[in-house]
Amino acid sequence: LSEATPDEQRYGFCARLFDEYRAYNLDSSYVYAQRKQELASHLNKQDYLDDAAMNMAEVMGTTGMYKEALEQLGQIDKKTLSDYLYPYYYRLYRTIYGVMTDLYRDSLLQTNASDSLGHVLVMADKCTVHAQYDQAITMLTDFYRKPSLDDHSKAMITYTLSEAYRLK
Repeated sequence: LSEATPDEQRYGFCARLFDEYRAYNLDSSYVYAQRKQELASHLNKQDYLDDAAMNMAEVMGTTGMYKEALEQLGQIDKKTLSDYLYPYYYRLYRTIYGVMTDLYRDSLLQTNASDSLGHVLVMADKCTVHAQYDQAITMLTDFYRKPSLDDHSKAMITYTLSEAYRLK
């Protein structure tokens, strides 16, 4: 990187360094994402700007800065996004919202009584998200057998049970 002279070449090296660091050193990956943004601005290439912005969003999302990551992604104009960047764009949104959903699901599990319908439905959802279909099916079937359930509760359990079977 230090020997590269054209900005285009520097951008490429920063991209490779970002990729190398992204899995285990967030500080370094953040530094290279910032450098990519600076170089992309100098080069005035929209696909480089978008890619660098998504790198920044990835680091932010990984460190728990979900709001900032979503704001960063929200600044990208999907209409002008290069085709090769769409999978990365959507993967980032899915990952960030997926992590946030898991956090909310875990919070719901902590706040609902363990013998409540809400707890069982959320826990079954968590199991199906993590491909633990048999565990979800057993849990829902056992809860369905409670004599005190009303028709609406049975309907919600039955629907969730059908989703677990469908995914299995």
